[in-house]
Amino acid sequence: MGLTGIILEATFKLKKIESAYIKQETIKAYNLDEIMEYFEQSQNYTYSVSWIDCLAKGEHLGRSILMRGEHALKEELLDVRLIKQPLVLEEKRKLNVPIDLPNFLLNPLSVKAFNAFYFSKASKDLFKSIVDYDTFFYPLDSIHNWNRIYGKRGFTQYQFVLPKESSKEGLKVILNKIAQSNQGSFLAVLKLFGKQDSLISFPMEGYTLALDFPISQEVFKLLDYLDSIVLDYNGRFYFTKDVRLKKEVFVKNYPHIEQFLSIKSKYDPKNQFSSIQSKRILGL
Repeated sequence: MGLTGIILEATFKLKKIESAYIKQETIKAYNLDEIMEYFEQSQNYTYSVSWIDCLAKGEHLGRSILMRGEHALKEELLDVRLIKQPLVLEEKRKLNVPIDLPNFLLNPLSVKAFNAFYFSKASKDLFKSIVDYDTFFYPLDSIHNWNRIYGKRGFTQYQFVLPKESSKEGLKVILNKIAQSNQGSFLAVLKLFGKQDSLISFPMEGYTLALDFPISQEVFKLLDYLDSIVLDYNGRFYFTKDVRLKKEVFVKNYPHIEQFLSIKSKYDPKNQFSSIQSKRILGL
């Protein structure tokens, strides 16, 4: 989080691919139990991610659309034009949001209508296709200035991860609370993390839910309540997206924080590396 110094050099490994395209499978799940079962069945896939409807209730709680994929080989591309230049993306026309939309347009009714439309447009329970990597990894980038949909007040992102053993129960409690609040996010993403752990690292084995909310006092009250649920299920918060977490919540969230702070004190005794966030949640 930038608290122990500046990264001067980094080395990372790339994955060799034959094309700029992904073999995608789109699967409809009609509730949370189904989507979690599909994630379990998809663990051998290189990529998997799900859009989830946060306003669905009752037997449809957690209805979702799973997108899973693998890099397409050159020989698997069906279009002759793509085979000739498999690593070059064709130019596409993109939509644009030219102005900040009025805040009243993003309300429970419009979000619910969008979610219903998005779920229904996947007409088949299983649909296979080949899409370019932009479409698969960055679907929002097809709309320029999409953040203007949230109006002048903007939006905040909220992301957490729950341990795998308590994910189903915890997510049901959280999704029910969001649906009851009518503060639904129309950009909500569910993923399954593998094993990983460190002093203040976010990922751990379990399900992570990322949500976008238009900024309002009601939303911040809801997020305070969701914090308590995440803590009850021994979850973690993603600090890269945090703008409002309280110090007492952070301390409960990361049991190794004292060990991290002792390391920071050793290498940065004068606390030359700090941030607005670290001052808010650590007093640094």
